[in-house]
Amino acid sequence: MIQENIANLTSLWQTVGQSVNAYLSTPEFDICMVNNAEWPNRLWFRGDHNEAQVKLALEQVKAASVKLIVPYWDIYNSGSQSLLERAGFKRISEQAGMGMDLHHPLKQTQPIRLETVRTKAMAVEWEALFSQAFGYRITADLLLPTYPTTAFFLVYLNNTPIGTCALHHTNGSIIGIHSVGIIPTMRAKGLARQTMITVLNQAMAEGFTYAVLQASAMGKGLYLTLGFSEQFVQVNYSLPPDA
Repeated sequence: MIQENIANLTSLWQTVGQSVNAYLSTPEFDICMVNNAEWPNRLWFRGDHNEAQVKLALEQVKAASVKLIVPYWDIYNSGSQSLLERAGFKRISEQAGMGMDLHHPLKQTQPIRLETVRTKAMAVEWEALFSQAFGYRITADLLLPTYPTTAFFLVYLNNTPIGTCALHHTNGSIIGIHSVGIIPTMRAKGLARQTMITVLNQAMAEGFTYAVLQASAMGKGLYLTLGFSEQFVQVNYSLPPDA
């Protein structure tokens, strides 16, 4: 399930990147590089990396027209993250990879609903809400291609938009939950929990039996109380501007 979790995340990046001709695959790593965007600009290795591969990655990141983030998953027990750090990459954030079996619907206590982004106006609203919730942008144009495996949702409390989420699947049993965010003015009301319950119940109704996600420090506690277990740590690296 650890590999499935990581595969779901990288598949999402690949899916979105391919939709705008911004995805490149090499024997050592994959790259998604969308101009005029902050996401999903990533370079990720196909497995554990060695010094030669890090050198190639460094050249790609330095030559890129956008800032590329390099994720590292602590699943190899090799200490190979030190190769990235010696090459000049700096840690910028950490996330917890988490998973959960889906068995029984959870009790929903607030009228949260999800609306699939289908129009330009909805995509622009999603972009604005996401930016408020997370502090960076996913551009509206990336939400509008028809993705058979991916859907972006506006989150509503009654008829008021309060946040965002996205769902992505790579097979019929595992659902990846991404971009769950509540705008600051609506926080501390239990709405993130109720949004997750709505998402999980929808996933179960659609036949998924396992959910995966990558949690920030702020969200990890919530996901643990819902029944998720921590599987691994994802450390995100980037090059300083003067590197």
